[in-house]
Amino acid sequence: MIRLAIVFGALLGAGMMLVVSGVRRSPPRLDAALTRLAGTDTDAAAAPAPGAVQPWLRRQAQRLTGPGGLPIPRQDLALLGRSPERFIAEKIGAGLFGLCLPLLLSMLATLQGLSMPWTVPVAATLGFAAAGFFVPDATVRSTAAQRRADFRHALSAYFDFVRLAFAGGAGPSQALEQAPRYSDGWAFRRIAEAVEAAQHARLTPWQGLARLGAEIGVDELGDLADLADLAGNEGAKIVDAITAHTQQIRSRQLTEMRYDAESRTTSMTVPIATIGLAFITLLGFPQIYLLLTS
Repeated sequence: MIRLAIVFGALLGAGMMLVVSGVRRSPPRLDAALTRLAGTDTDAAAAPAPGAVQPWLRRQAQRLTGPGGLPIPRQDLALLGRSPERFIAEKIGAGLFGLCLPLLLSMLATLQGLSMPWTVPVAATLGFAAAGFFVPDATVRSTAAQRRADFRHALSAYFDFVRLAFAGGAGPSQALEQAPRYSDGWAFRRIAEAVEAAQHARLTPWQGLARLGAEIGVDELGDLADLADLAGNEGAKIVDAITAHTQQIRSRQLTEMRYDAESRTTSMTVPIATIGLAFITLLGFPQIYLLLTS
């Protein structure tokens, strides 16, 4: 019985740790931050090639993501460079893991001679399977939020390069094409690829930026595209407008960073108070015990 309790507690603790680690927002790792600064897109590099995707998985993904199917965070997946097929595979794998964990525990309980109502393993199986099925959604949402924040930080620098190009007398198309060449970061590469794809499609660079902004959920790219379109059609001087827009973006980023720091400071109050309460209880327990037993 003791062995079963130890095994059950270890497996339950491991499952809860995986769920919590997938849901909560963890601080960025140093190697991941250095990789982003070096310009290597790890998610895009880890994504499988289109030819490596199994036809069965592609059909299942199309069936599950079709009309009336499962909601897919397409903007987050496009930002991370992941395909819907890979996302569906992760959801199915996590759901199967949650489905098999209670079955394994019930088999161990049966081997130890412990009987329980059939509703307990069935309810645990359904609960763990549902939790595992939705863990990839939370993971993708959290990772995409961090990646989108990094993209907006790089975008403010891109706005500065575009503004300097406009101030130097460059036209809208030339300014938007030259600005991504000043950095080899992953965000600048995505912008350069969008501008190049627009050229191949015989579209203007700002139309390519507008498409990229709608694809990955960054509205600031659409704002820059509108300003460049205004300059291209009406010949307006947009240096001051881009400067004001850049300052607005940076002010918003500073506000978000300040709010995040304050929220992290506030969240530390609960564990500190818990540790203090436990310490006081440890110190006063002998006296309270003697008082109650005397």
